[in-house]
Amino acid sequence: MARVSFSEACILFEHATVWVSEHEEYWYQRAWEALEKQGETTYDTKYEYYQVLLKALAIIRVYDEFCEYAFEMKYNFSYWDLVDDVIPYFVLGQFVARNANPDDFFDEDELESGLLAVLSNMRYSVFQAIGKEMDSGAVFTWMYCTGFTPVNWNAPVDEKDGVVSEFERYEIHSYEEYASMIDAVEEEILFDLTYRTYEAFDFVNALVAK
Repeated sequence: MARVSFSEACILFEHATVWVSEHEEYWYQRAWEALEKQGETTYDTKYEYYQVLLKALAIIRVYDEFCEYAFEMKYNFSYWDLVDDVIPYFVLGQFVARNANPDDFFDEDELESGLLAVLSNMRYSVFQAIGKEMDSGAVFTWMYCTGFTPVNWNAPVDEKDGVVSEFERYEIHSYEEYASMIDAVEEEILFDLTYRTYEAFDFVNALVAK
């Protein structure tokens, strides 16, 4: 039984970043590690191989929705274009046919709607598997910090006459540094939820704890 590695899944993940920092890739890696530990990235047939790649796309889709809740922003790419040259159209058609009447889809836009229906159905099983390795708070914090770099309260500060002019934020250059930051800030982030971020947390919790 073979396994799709994170580096293989990056054929999709690397095209699904919107932040200049590209910290999304750290979240994608963490989510993929959770799936690996749950045995969700293995395959025996080519069809199953493409099915695993769709799990990567489901992770991207959920992150896209998360950003709309947490940051009021959305990706501006086509999911159909994202899988172009990665998953054959006839295989995507097979997946779509399991979720809707294939006669309903005539052009590329409508086919993408079918693909999104596939991802909507798949995301629950994907995130329930991730939830067996991470709780809702961890999943939320890993995603939230991709677009919001917290203050590093342990870093030296520029202070003049007893007034701090600027607090240092975490500088992240690797997956390990990002993971370490999450461990340090998760409790603070969850304690300081706003109305908008609570909606984002509720969205995550509904997927992970369903």
